[in-house]
Amino acid sequence: MGLVRAPVLVTVREAAELLRVRPVTVYRLCARGALPHARVSNAIRIHREDLERLLHGGEG
Repeated sequence: MGLVRAPVLVTVREAAELLRVRPVTVYRLCARGALPHARVSNAIRIHREDLERLLHGGEG
């Protein structure tokens, strides 16, 4: 049996570090729909794949 690969979720702070922007910029990207995200309780979590897609201009 193969292992199921779970999506990697990152926090807003981690996403900001990866994108090299301030956390407020990540919140704005989420708010305007440019960065897909999920809410877990009161926190925003972002799939690492979506960050990579944003970095590469929506490719792939």
